[in-house]
Amino acid sequence: MTAKTIKYHVHNLIFTVLGYFYASTINAQFFNSIPPDFDQVKVAQTIRNPAFIPDSSDINCNLGYKGFNSLSENLRTFYGDLSFRKQKQGFGMQYFQDQEGLFLYHNRYYLRYAYEIELKKNYFLSLGLGAGFINFKVKDNLASNGFSDQKLDIQGGIHLYNSSFGLQFSSLQLLDNQLSLSKSTVELKRYYQFFTFKDFSISPDWTIEPQIFSRLAPTYDPDFRIGSELNFMRKYYFSTMYQWESAWLFLVGIRKFEWENLYISTALSYRNWIENANRTNANLIEISLQIALNKKERLLLSSETVE
Repeated sequence: MTAKTIKYHVHNLIFTVLGYFYASTINAQFFNSIPPDFDQVKVAQTIRNPAFIPDSSDINCNLGYKGFNSLSENLRTFYGDLSFRKQKQGFGMQYFQDQEGLFLYHNRYYLRYAYEIELKKNYFLSLGLGAGFINFKVKDNLASNGFSDQKLDIQGGIHLYNSSFGLQFSSLQLLDNQLSLSKSTVELKRYYQFFTFKDFSISPDWTIEPQIFSRLAPTYDPDFRIGSELNFMRKYYFSTMYQWESAWLFLVGIRKFEWENLYISTALSYRNWIENANRTNANLIEISLQIALNKKERLLLSSETVE
């Protein structure tokens, strides 16, 4: 066996051990029952709640990435979401992959449908349902043979909103399925998410938006966050949010760049993440890109869509 071959196997073995170590002590997602979370709450609304319908785009594409930049380049998540509105109906599909170490992957695939009801002038209620598959996979490595399992998953949600207010509630992993991974079992426990915000105008060009987010899951401490977004001309914004007993989150972005029928929104968020049990610090970076095509302004003054 050559020195190069030995170095390759040692490298793989080290990353295998680190992958399991980080999965259990820091990222804590591989053998967990709930999926990875996204700090950019407003940007990832379709991932959090199948009842959310983009209010002004024929086609809306949302791409994102998150990763721990101070731990390992192999602790990261990618996601993609494609959605569109057809009058009072919303349709969408999404995929995201969570990678932990060189060999551990979670893949999730969903199709979504939502229907909007006008309660009264300026107030709307949408109901949504999503269905798809959850796949956990371990690639072949020196520590174990590869294995994987896949199960059906269902999610549901509601969304009450007008032009300056939003209230969302969703229940995910409704089927309470189990995944069998070698000698281990992953229970996909049902969990719940809540998100609300309210815009307040402080000048013709400036608005401030308090936000509250919470995630409740069995056997986990409640995830509660409170923060606000400062918005300039509905285009540039700065947001900060505090995750209870864990971390501060800072987010900056350009909400909208217009070029003919193409609308682009970008966001970058950063937080110093603390794992309380081990007092471990990590820098978490999250980047998102939204692209809207053939955009048509939809005024939330009635149930009609402006053509």
